[in-house]
Amino acid sequence: MGIAVLLTMFAIGASDAFAQAVAPVAPVAPLPPMEEVMAVDLFGGYSHQTLNSASGGGPNVNGWAADIQSILGRSVGLVMSVSGVYGSQFGADLQLYSILIGPRLTFRTQRGNVFVHALVGGAQLRASAAGVDDHSAGLATAMGGGVDVRLTRRTSLRVIQTDYLLTEIAGKTQHNLRLSTGLVYRPGSSAR
Repeated sequence: MGIAVLLTMFAIGASDAFAQAVAPVAPVAPLPPMEEVMAVDLFGGYSHQTLNSASGGGPNVNGWAADIQSILGRSVGLVMSVSGVYGSQFGADLQLYSILIGPRLTFRTQRGNVFVHALVGGAQLRASAAGVDDHSAGLATAMGGGVDVRLTRRTSLRVIQTDYLLTEIAGKTQHNLRLSTGLVYRPGSSAR
């Protein structure tokens, strides 16, 4: 499902980029007025995590990340972030899912955006070994930020997003480092 969303966003961005590539080159427009700030940002892409990185021996896992951000003003938004990563350790298959929500502060320029956020929500860890499945869920928080570089009027490349993801699962605290990259799509603007 995550791959399908990512491929769709890539196809939309590529067609938009192609249309601009064959169009005459125009000077970069100034930032839009506050009334025309985009209402929503959609992100989908690849995620890499080092689980329990503070203990020095956690596994590296890979998967997907997606978020939707509602723009509340030029600099402030409310974001919901979901991710899923998969890997193995000590012969057990691991899956970690998280869903988080919170404020995001964005510094917008003509070339892209720099943002920071603080999110809270939940996480679920699933471990499978020798035909036995174990599921545990708990609280999760994330603090981090990232950089988006504008590709077209509606698409950007999220060059990097870095998060410190703290999870409390099965009575244990895990300190996770999460890195993500992918595409951001802005479906339209709204008058405010």
